[in-house]
Amino acid sequence: MIEGTWLYIFEGSEFFEKRLPGKECDLYRNHGGWLHYDPRKIYQSYSYKRPFPSSGTYRSQHGEWRLEAFEVRFKGRKRLAPLGAGHGGLWMSEYEVDRMLSIKPISGLVCDVR
Repeated sequence: MIEGTWLYIFEGSEFFEKRLPGKECDLYRNHGGWLHYDPRKIYQSYSYKRPFPSSGTYRSQHGEWRLEAFEVRFKGRKRLAPLGAGHGGLWMSEYEVDRMLSIKPISGLVCDVR
C-alpha cells in the first residue's frame, strides 16, 4: 500500500509519498513523482472547466491556477523514470495506481510561491 498527498493541477499530477501538502506547495522545485491516475475516476462528471470540491489555488510568478489536493491510499507501484515521466517528461519517477483504496479531498489549500 502506498499513501501520501496528490496535487493535481493543469498539466501536473504530483504525488508526495508519506508527506503532507504544506511542504509540497512549491511543486516544481520540490518534485515528487508523477501520479498516473485519471481524475474522471474520482468525479464522474469531471471537467477542468468546473472546480472539484477540493479546489484550492496555486500562485507563482507566472500566474494563478486552480489546484486540487487529496490525501490518497492506493495499491500500485513506483517506478524510476530516468528519461522522464508525466507531462513533458519532467518527473523522474511515476506512480501507477492498480486500485485506489481511499481518497480524501484537502479543501482550500493555497500554495503561494511568488
